Amino acid sequence: MALTGAAWDVYLIYPPGVAWRSDALPAPAFWTHQLPESGGADPSLRLDPESLAQAVGSMVDLHS
Repeated sequence: MALTGAAWDVYLIYPPGVAWRSDALPAPAFWTHQLPESGGADPSLRLDPESLAQAVGSMVDLHS
């Protein structure tokens, strides 16, 4: 993530079992946002509800 300021409306999706072992945020398997490009946000990762639902669903399926 190459954000240059504060982030809000950011959705980070991790598979089951990911451990946060340091102060650094682990890389998510999927992420999406509703941030402006002026803050460094990649417009190709802008929130698409169907993509978010699919990513969450795949992580839930991994845990089942």
